[in-house]
Amino acid sequence: MIQAAHAAPMPITPKVIYGDDDRREIFEIEDLQVRDIARSTALLIHSSSLHEVNSEEFSVSASTFGEEFNLCAEEPYREQLSAGFCSGFLVAPNKLATAGHCITSQASCDDTSFVMGYGYEQGGEDLRNVNKSVVYSCKRIIARTETRAGADYAVVELDRPALDRQPLRLAIDAPQIGEALTVIGHPAGIPTKVGTGHVRSNTPRDYILTNLDTYGGNSGSAVFRSSDRSVVGILVRGETDYAYRAGCRVSNRCTNESCRGEDVTRIGFVRQALNEKGN
Repeated sequence: MIQAAHAAPMPITPKVIYGDDDRREIFEIEDLQVRDIARSTALLIHSSSLHEVNSEEFSVSASTFGEEFNLCAEEPYREQLSAGFCSGFLVAPNKLATAGHCITSQASCDDTSFVMGYGYEQGGEDLRNVNKSVVYSCKRIIARTETRAGADYAVVELDRPALDRQPLRLAIDAPQIGEALTVIGHPAGIPTKVGTGHVRSNTPRDYILTNLDTYGGNSGSAVFRSSDRSVVGILVRGETDYAYRAGCRVSNRCTNESCRGEDVTRIGFVRQALNEKGN
């Protein structure tokens, strides 16, 4: 059954692994440009999950990935916190793009916090606390569309500019079939992961079909060309992921060219929204 990641407060619906699981932590990535993109990626989290510790920090209230999804012991990242419900990325110093089903109304936007760069920049970090300087809130929704089998995007104005990280560069032209892609986001709401894949189909009018390894929390992730780092779209939908085995869940796996594939809304919708409504 084809499913999309649900928006707050509904639970995350995961997607699928194609071929080998190539998700990597930020500290495992040598390319400094990719690491900079990860710093400009946001975890969308319910504001109620952040609790003030002191004048500088919030604590993150969340179950582990394994607890949240009843994962079997061999599933990767099962001990990491599953704190968020979607991903997003900077498209201007004070503007962020995500999937439309992640931000369903101004009220849902008001209840969401955007945590920039929530990932392991070095091994063994403790991510149970975050600095207040990387946590942003929603000022307004600039544009939003959610179509079940078409475009799915939102552009949000943040409460203040993120001056210590760079907005991502949006592609002008569409990628070609077979072109290598990279995705950065928060699978199942866990800390930032970097994955790769390629374009499987460029036929749909509003989206690109890919074989990226993504989960529900990746909805809203930037998908960019591996060659020049320009964003070609937003991860929004995909194949259902988990299967039960002996009372726990395991990842359902497909070959690189089998199963449904993962939908990526074309970035032109965001570019148009910024040109028409972003000022």
